[in-house]
Amino acid sequence: MVQALRDLTRRRRGEWAPPCSSWENRRRAGDNPDMNDVPAAPAQPRNPLHGLTLEAILTALQEEYGWAGLDERIPLRCFAFDPSIKSSLKFLRRTPWARAKVEGLYLYMLRERQRRERAGGADPA
Repeated sequence: MVQALRDLTRRRRGEWAPPCSSWENRRRAGDNPDMNDVPAAPAQPRNPLHGLTLEAILTALQEEYGWAGLDERIPLRCFAFDPSIKSSLKFLRRTPWARAKVEGLYLYMLRERQRRERAGGADPA
């Protein structure tokens, strides 16, 4: 704490400058790194939720099960009383445990679809 106050005082007086990062050193040397060379985020081929919005997940679940089916599987008030995509999204974005349950149900739905396709395409539902 005392050291932080000393550093702050020195910084105000202009006596001390924070250490430069390697990027700043390269910039000063004239070797500006091209920002396009930054590698993209790694692909996640085994993550079925990667790139999906919560709205897309909720819409797919609603089309598969309907609001009553969603309420049976995950008893949430936003699925039972006056359900809509907008109100459900608002609740799920603010409630991490409910969002986790919805994402889990979506993954279950995908697994069941794959099982049905492997079993010969017969749709039991």
